[in-house]
Amino acid sequence: MPVNYRGIYVHIPFCRQKCFYCDFFSQAGLPAEWTEKYVDALCAEISAGASCAFLPASIYFGGGTPSLLSVGQIGGIVASLKERGWWRGEQERTIEANPGTVDAENLAGLAALGFNRMSFGVQSFSDKLLKNIGRIHTAADGAEAVRLAQLAGFGNINVDLMYGLPGQTLADFKDSVRKAAAIGVQHISAYSLIVEEGTPLADMLDKGLLELPGSQEEEAMYDWLQSYLPADGYCRYEVSNHALPGFKSLHNLQYWQYLPYKGFGAAACSFDGFVRHTNCEDIAAYIGRTGDGGDEKLDEATAMAEFMFMGLRMTEGIAPEDFYLFFNKDIYQAFGKQLKEHEQAGHIKLTGKIKLTPAGMKIGNKIFLTFLP
Repeated sequence: MPVNYRGIYVHIPFCRQKCFYCDFFSQAGLPAEWTEKYVDALCAEISAGASCAFLPASIYFGGGTPSLLSVGQIGGIVASLKERGWWRGEQERTIEANPGTVDAENLAGLAALGFNRMSFGVQSFSDKLLKNIGRIHTAADGAEAVRLAQLAGFGNINVDLMYGLPGQTLADFKDSVRKAAAIGVQHISAYSLIVEEGTPLADMLDKGLLELPGSQEEEAMYDWLQSYLPADGYCRYEVSNHALPGFKSLHNLQYWQYLPYKGFGAAACSFDGFVRHTNCEDIAAYIGRTGDGGDEKLDEATAMAEFMFMGLRMTEGIAPEDFYLFFNKDIYQAFGKQLKEHEQAGHIKLTGKIKLTPAGMKIGNKIFLTFLP
């Protein structure tokens, strides 16, 4: 039976410079011919796969930095998706971009290809903070990229922001959020910095070259965000995501609702509801078709736990009937003990849909761990 993939992800693993905090699969400084070979391999993977039997709701080009490719190269990938039936009809089609890698011409070209949503990794509107985390663009570049995208016809634009950055103050964060809202973006993703082992940022912090804000100041950033954005018209619909009415990210909703998705490219992941397949995490092997990646068949207990913590990321929570449709089990029989404990602690509401309370949202990661087998 063909799988009803609801979201399509295309991975572009190239960067001009790796950000100090990044542990995603991407590489910087590769020769230009590598990008051409990679695009050819990506198109070959798409063309060799099955035709699309169902219309996906969303297509998302992520990275890395997809905007490092030329419009012609991206157009070649789009043509392959169209040939197999993945790119058609009414869809949300997003492409990520670093503000330092776009101009009016290529943004117009992306719009002409059929992309209708831009996602800019701005992270901050402070030049000092951007330098601290190794970003290649300036604060002015971030605002200008949004302006140019608007002129190119994009009426659905996301800006990524981060809090808890080295050297960041509450005033810094307030300034960045206010500027993002003022330039008229429809969606704001605001994430807490996570320091990953083995990254340059972790090393710089260990050596005392940078210093993170204290836990109280970071919590103040979080609290202020949750009061300011709703007052400015942005509805919080997931732990880190806020949108104007009608502009929730359809692509990310596929993940949080635990729906099947298809990934193309090196290190891209696909999920059919039972098995998760990850392509090889090696650009040369992917280009040479010498790396197959691997499959992870999920046992029921793991799948149920993932369903819980993905669904609880959303402010609307989980409908018990949806859990039953997925697993043919009652959610309270499967997780009644954990749910009752979290309710008594004031972290989960069990009336109607099961959802995290505001206090629960603050410690969501700790709550999610309690559902794991």
